[in-house]
Amino acid sequence: KAAKAAKAAKAAKGKRKKGAPQELSCKRPVAATGPAKPRTGVSLARDPRFDDLSGKLDVDLFAKSYSFLEEYRKEEMEQMQKQVKHLVRAQKRKRNAGAEEAEAGIRDEMRRRQLQDKQRRHRGEMRAAELALKRQERLKVQETGKTPFFHRRSAVRQMVREKRKATSKGARDKHEEKREKKLAGKGKKKLPRRRE
Repeated sequence: KAAKAAKAAKAAKGKRKKGAPQELSCKRPVAATGPAKPRTGVSLARDPRFDDLSGKLDVDLFAKSYSFLEEYRKEEMEQMQKQVKHLVRAQKRKRNAGAEEAEAGIRDEMRRRQLQDKQRRHRGEMRAAELALKRQERLKVQETGKTPFFHRRSAVRQMVREKRKATSKGARDKHEEKREKKLAGKGKKKLPRRRE
């Protein structure tokens, strides 16, 4: 009878599935869990973006603190240019089989970094123009007591554009030319047509 009872219990349990979690006996005592012990000597990682202890982000201070990275970027660009020259020479001599792919990869990386540098410079110009406008506005408020006016991003962009035009000395930017041409075309469309 005992053998039959064991077989019946095993059949009731069924075949254990491959991915199923392992079952533990309920007869074994569970380890008692008390209050969590504080970690000693190990500092917990925290994200400064969401932590009040870090304070607010000062963009200008951040830029000054990490300005040395600009020099590193320039050095890395020079190294990449040297690598490209070396790979081009290797291709001409037909010594290196994977030189073409390596050169293409390095050129892509260089292009990407140049674009990032351009964007970084543009953001810096925009920030400087924005600060200048805010400074002017603060002075006007102090001197005349007028109500403060908060400039739109378009006004800041216009200021940056004008500054670029003044510094370019005749050499026109292709992007700027295209933009002006597009705006002129839009202006012409708005004009009324001549009657015949």
